[in-house]
Amino acid sequence: MDRPAQIKFLQSLSLLILIAGALGSLIMVIYTGRNNSSHFLVILFIGWVLSPFLGCYVARKISSRWSQVKRRSLYLYIIIISLASLVIYSGLLSPSGVKPAFVFLVLPLLSWLLLFAVIRIASLVGRRAAK
Repeated sequence: MDRPAQIKFLQSLSLLILIAGALGSLIMVIYTGRNNSSHFLVILFIGWVLSPFLGCYVARKISSRWSQVKRRSLYLYIIIISLASLVIYSGLLSPSGVKPAFVFLVLPLLSWLLLFAVIRIASLVGRRAAK
């Protein structure tokens, strides 16, 4: 597969997995918060959990002007973080005694930090490769 075709494939795949990750995460946060008496708190959690997915979508939209290295890194990040979010939110990897709210608070923060790190590192690698 040549480079442009590979980038196009990753771009399409990342969008599908991003949507699946966002919908799955939305379902899990609603399910986890179903017994919470504060609807406002559940809405805040929904916004917080979906925010990294929205950030990835926006980054995807503006990435057309980026180098191939940076775009490929972004698309791979989107695929990995979307799938990892589903696994982590499902509770498969949660140690016993950890409250679900902690996971729904920390994972979006880590997702944002990793998104910025991936974009920054890919920028640096892209600049070095261009030299």
